[in-house]
Amino acid sequence: SQKVPFQKLLDLVVPGLAFGYILVRIGNIFNHEVLGRFTEMGFRWPAQLVGSAIGVFLLWRFFHIDRKYKNLPPGYQFWTFNLWYQVFRGLVEESVRQNPLYGVHYINHYLGIGFMTLEQWFSPLIFAIAGVMYLRIMRQWRAEGPAPAFASEAPSAAPIADADPAVLTPPEPPSPDGLRTPDAPDEPPPD
Repeated sequence: SQKVPFQKLLDLVVPGLAFGYILVRIGNIFNHEVLGRFTEMGFRWPAQLVGSAIGVFLLWRFFHIDRKYKNLPPGYQFWTFNLWYQVFRGLVEESVRQNPLYGVHYINHYLGIGFMTLEQWFSPLIFAIAGVMYLRIMRQWRAEGPAPAFASEAPSAAPIADADPAVLTPPEPPSPDGLRTPDAPDEPPPD
């Protein structure tokens, strides 16, 4: 049995989180929940579709990053997912949702946007936690260098004494004139 590092395990749940977010917002359409604000331009924001689009982007981003960069530090995908999720949900989706506003708030009735829902009050805190964790794993990764994801992928620690001597012996340099190798005889071959 192989143990998966916790940060790597967090990375593996990101597609499920993004896909779940998409499905929940689609379910909100059928249940008539998570409604958008009305605008003075004559329409209501499709907050459920905005949320689904955020989920689609986050899912696409995961697979794009996973395919393009093969040696990311464990936890990179999870913590950057949280960073982007807080940015998009806090600034975009919550701004168009018809949620109660708390404390100091702002509403633009013409555009149908509002700021400082409960989610928007907590987004900076969650963003800060995800940012600190992201910086921590990146600092650790740069200090230690890229590591294999699982212990079985690590190179074997065979002692140098067990290595083939021919592999450890450096090749001899060519002669200065480039015509002879050091193993070649000094005399030309007989006719």
